[in-house]
Amino acid sequence: MTRARIRSALLLCTLSSAVAACIGAQPARPSALTTSIAPADALDGAIRVLTQNGFTTARVDDRAGVVESDWQATQFMYGQNQYHQTRYIARRALVTVAPQGGGSQLLLQMQDMACVDPAAFIAGDGAYADCVAVDGLVAPDQELLDRIGAQLATSLGGPGGAPGAAMR
Repeated sequence: MTRARIRSALLLCTLSSAVAACIGAQPARPSALTTSIAPADALDGAIRVLTQNGFTTARVDDRAGVVESDWQATQFMYGQNQYHQTRYIARRALVTVAPQGGGSQLLLQMQDMACVDPAAFIAGDGAYADCVAVDGLVAPDQELLDRIGAQLATSLGGPGGAPGAAMR
């Protein structure tokens, strides 16, 4: 592997005091949930669980059954651009709710972007952000997605809660 390819390899790096750990992105594993709760109530429950996990709601489309959170900047470093500027992860959560039988089918996903300036990206100034889509999720975001999925299942009557919901 050439020196240039090593530098351009996409790695996630987290820094703590004097230690750096690097991890690559992995394929995303969305959480799916089937519940006996009506779609409107499931949408409300999804918003509540996302809010409890630090996400703010950017858009809710009741008719389409979609909740999008605002993008969040993280402190995770993820490779560099061609000018050797460090990229950082920005993330958002997406929940899709569809009617299924007398209840709902929910799909919880997360998206990661790697940006030189995540704040510019979040503010809508993509020209200065220098972002690339991350194919998959970095490990900490997958762990967060799994935790939110479990909380959503419990909140809507899944494992550990009332009968009527099941995670896949």
